[in-house]
Amino acid sequence: MKIKLNRLFPLPEMLTDSSTDTENSKITSGGVAILRGSLLKFNPKDVQQGIFFVAADNPAEEIRVEQYPVIRSTEVTFVIPSLQPKDYFLTLKSDYLWSSVRKGELEYTLSVE
Repeated sequence: MKIKLNRLFPLPEMLTDSSTDTENSKITSGGVAILRGSLLKFNPKDVQQGIFFVAADNPAEEIRVEQYPVIRSTEVTFVIPSLQPKDYFLTLKSDYLWSSVRKGELEYTLSVE
């Protein structure tokens, strides 16, 4: 039996790229994606919160997602920003249930081709 720890951080688990119908691998710049997990809800008006793509070769390079048609605790639908062809990590930052911003990372590397 798998026991999930009660973590007080966003937990992104699966990213589906609608353009290629792939999970946790390829992403399409300008396409639509669906992120599933737990504790994913955040305030999209706060620029410190949201979904960020972090360049694998330069962690200082963070690109924030600006368009979120759906934001739920277990699922976020969003438009992938314009990204250069390379590898990225996905980070979700939220203060939904906390006084400080917490972040969670998808454990997969995502590629823009």
